[in-house]
Amino acid sequence: GGEEGRLAHIRKLDALLSDPGLQDLHKRHFLSHKEQYLLSAARAVAFHKACFRLGITDTHEMYWTSFQLGIAPLPTDVHMSMFIPTLETQCSPEQRRLWVPLARNFAILGAYVQTELGHGSNIRGLETTATYDPETESFDLHSPTPSSTKWWPGGLGKTATHAVVYARLILKGKNMGVHAFIVALRDMTTHASLPGIELGDIGPKLGFNGTDNGFARFSHVRVPLAHLLQG
Repeated sequence: GGEEGRLAHIRKLDALLSDPGLQDLHKRHFLSHKEQYLLSAARAVAFHKACFRLGITDTHEMYWTSFQLGIAPLPTDVHMSMFIPTLETQCSPEQRRLWVPLARNFAILGAYVQTELGHGSNIRGLETTATYDPETESFDLHSPTPSSTKWWPGGLGKTATHAVVYARLILKGKNMGVHAFIVALRDMTTHASLPGIELGDIGPKLGFNGTDNGFARFSHVRVPLAHLLQG
């Protein structure tokens, strides 16, 4: 803290600005959406490697440092700013011990999947369902209508391997309200979408084209009971 801490942070910023993978910061303004995403993804890899090398291991500090450097937005922004904080605050102690280290070390990459095509951030209007099956001790995660398509979450289109997904919990036919679930989205070896999950990028936007805002649809995807956030 204090003056010494401020000077130490400035030295780290200077070292990051000298990293070869973080040069030509204005180049993205002349690129297509796809080219901007690929450039941002490469910068994210270089940035996170450099942070760990310099001892910046706190993902909250990484997030704000990326803005100080002018390299944001990155495809990992939501992973750092929303996915990890959700795990830190809404998991049970056992869940936290499992998931938080994986996320902080970037062994998994997360998205925060709440908004839907027909409802935006109107939580009361969300339609995605998670119906509990006591025989298998799992949830049947399903997108029942076109308007229930998850739409706009950053990092969902191409980057994320996992997500915190918000859905209506159906228990014995009763709607128990919106709950959060940890859902694996992509194969950890091939990065292909897992069975029953349709993923994609929503395309060019007026801004933030270095980030892969995406969509997701779920067709009766099995989610283990232990993946219901219980914090």
